[in-house]
This record gives sequence, C-alpha cells and structure tokens, in this order.
Amino acid sequence: MFESSAPLRATRAAMFAAVCSALGAVGHAYMSGADIPASGLMGAFAVTFGLAWLGAGRRGGPVGIAAVSSPPLLPP
Repeated sequence: MFESSAPLRATRAAMFAAVCSALGAVGHAYMSGADIPASGLMGAFAVTFGLAWLGAGRRGGPVGIAAVSSPPLLPP
C-alpha cells in the first residue's frame, strides 16, 4: 500500500467505526430501554477503528473474505 493512502485508510476506518458504533448503540438502547455509557461507546469505537484500520491495509480476495466472514455464520 502506498504511503499517500494512509490518511484515506484512517478516514475510511473512522467512518466505518462511527457507523458501526452508532448502529450498535442504537440497537442496544432500543432493545434494552437503557442508555449506553459514553465510555462504552468510546471503547467500541476504538476497538472497531483499530480492527478496521488493520484490515484496510490488506488486499482482500474472495478466499480471504470468505475465510473471515464464514466462521461466525456456522452453527455451533
């Protein structure tokens, strides 16, 4: 990956983390009827941002994407 794409990589990861954290918080608040603590939201954002930033540095082919996304779909 080129060095010039690093800011774009961070921006994409931040947007992904913001959307995921917001949707997760809204879903949890709606289903539980309780607010989500700000520390929990910041923690979820930080973890999601870190994983998205790490994942954005790799080129994903069909086999790699299937290997990462299939295990959660399998029954226990």
